Amino acid sequence: MNVPRHVLIKFRAVAIAVALLAPVAPLHAIGDAFRLRSAIAVASTVALEIGLVFFVATILPITAVLGVRIRNAWLSLAAAAVVGAALAGLSVAESRAQEIPDAGLDAAAALALLAVTAALQWSARRFRRVDAIALCFPLRHGEFAVFQGGSSRFSNHHHRAPSQRYALDITKIGPLGASSVLFATACRQSNIFGEPVYSPSDGVVVRVADGYRDGELSEPQTSGPPAGNAVEIEIAGATVLLAHLRSGSVAVEPSQRVRAGDLIGYAGNSGNTSEPHLHIHAERDGRGVPMLFEGRFLVRNSRMTRS
Repeated sequence: MNVPRHVLIKFRAVAIAVALLAPVAPLHAIGDAFRLRSAIAVASTVALEIGLVFFVATILPITAVLGVRIRNAWLSLAAAAVVGAALAGLSVAESRAQEIPDAGLDAAAALALLAVTAALQWSARRFRRVDAIALCFPLRHGEFAVFQGGSSRFSNHHHRAPSQRYALDITKIGPLGASSVLFATACRQSNIFGEPVYSPSDGVVVRVADGYRDGELSEPQTSGPPAGNAVEIEIAGATVLLAHLRSGSVAVEPSQRVRAGDLIGYAGNSGNTSEPHLHIHAERDGRGVPMLFEGRFLVRNSRMTRS
């Protein structure tokens, strides 16, 4: 499920503001470095700017506003390394030039950002492996990215709902990380819309919903259930929900036994969703159950490639 349009717009506005303002603190250091005629200082401050921009961009789904998503969460580690090298360069430059105005404050701000983000990243990956269920990834033929997922509210807006603590929202991305054409205006312009969705494991279908229309982009449906067209499957003592399927596409019936890889429907934009995607979560006795796909616990910006 996804957030209403007005909340989504506010969130994206805040995310963009953070992305633009986060690197501003050390920005003036570039001018100071030029005045000191220190090549090391200039290179280090430029690297610090680049590292901070990439680091923030890999944590927040900022680029979603342009229909583009950061493809690789490892960029955050690479960006952290760039920031670390930049801080080391600033230290060398400071020792050589005796003084770089406010370099210490800039370094402290950068380190604080890294520390806070690292803590948030760690919190998004906390789960008890013994409680998790192993599933097959329900999508094929392409590259897919998680834009809501993890075990904290920071990375997963579903986390506040007990049954959806480990829920995932998944989209399909193109060669440049785009989930749709730039400034998409129709569902069919999203890469995932109409993609086949497969059963993630052997199980028994316990509930089916179909016939709810696919909404327009950023206009969640409020007349029907939040999950829209959906299928619930009893798997290993847990109930797995696959939601927001395309209207009229559900291919299974209640009480039907399914095997891993059986077609259950096609991805759509039904229910409370601001853009086409597949929502999946597992629950047991009203509590969310962690899901492992090929042994991986997926979080925001995780990728899966399927042939």
